[in-house]
Amino acid sequence: MSAVTVKNYKGVEIKKIASTSSPEVMEEKMKEAAIGKIVESNDIEVPQELVDEEVRMMIYEHHYRMKYESMASGGYYDFMHEDKARLLEDFKAEALKLIKTQIIIKGIIESENLKITAEELAAEAEAISARQHLSIDMVTDFLGEDLQPLEKDLLTRKAIDFVYSNAVIK
Repeated sequence: MSAVTVKNYKGVEIKKIASTSSPEVMEEKMKEAAIGKIVESNDIEVPQELVDEEVRMMIYEHHYRMKYESMASGGYYDFMHEDKARLLEDFKAEALKLIKTQIIIKGIIESENLKITAEELAAEAEAISARQHLSIDMVTDFLGEDLQPLEKDLLTRKAIDFVYSNAVIK
């Protein structure tokens, strides 16, 4: 898919969220609001096959989550008889928004020429090591010496942080 020109992502206006459980949660909700406004203000055409694939993945995850929860609780989940048409409709809007958000973030990354340095990758690997109580060797064994699987997540975070730092908070 070719790059999309994203409009209105600098200086997006968002309302300050008054009460949340912590400053971190408040900031996270405000970042979500900023990205949500950008998604709403950009009319992006999303290929139907991307939406359909995302919906299939959501249904797959839903079935396995329900199956696991029913096994964990000792209950029974009849995933074969669940209304697939209803699930398709339930997940369609969510899938469209998710894909639009991904396209918008990719457009911001490209427009702002955002990059991730080797130092940022190493710092994230260290953070994962600390959070998961794993040695850094285990993290690099899992992710590879170059830590490239982390790059997309870090670029996404960097784009969201860029939008938030340029937002007008009212």
